[in-house]
Amino acid sequence: MKKTTNANKIIAYTILAMVAAVIIEFCMFYQVGRSLTSLAVLGRVGFLVVLTVLVVIFVALRVRLSSYVTILVNLYMGIISLGGLLQVHNRMTISGLVIQLIATVGVVIALAGLIQGIHQRMDYTYSRLEGK
Repeated sequence: MKKTTNANKIIAYTILAMVAAVIIEFCMFYQVGRSLTSLAVLGRVGFLVVLTVLVVIFVALRVRLSSYVTILVNLYMGIISLGGLLQVHNRMTISGLVIQLIATVGVVIALAGLIQGIHQRMDYTYSRLEGK
């Protein structure tokens, strides 16, 4: 039952980190004047969605290397959110403060997903040492 709870947490954290990263991506592209329907923007957001789906599938199927994929994807989402926090223009406007809030929450959620990925890896290692 513990593995299922950890898997549910990993899936939830990864999806929430992806939502925060997508919002940050849209805001950052809008900030620099790119059309939100351009291929560069939609390709980048599609890449984030594909990474999240990959993590969900790997965790649901309990693939052996799913912990590494979880760690890397959540690290990537955290870097995107951190980049949004550092690069936002007009920091003291309402929209700037909202972007900073979303970015901060995204970094914290990605960090929580990263920690859950590490716990997942430790659980797998302990189960291999015990011979289960």
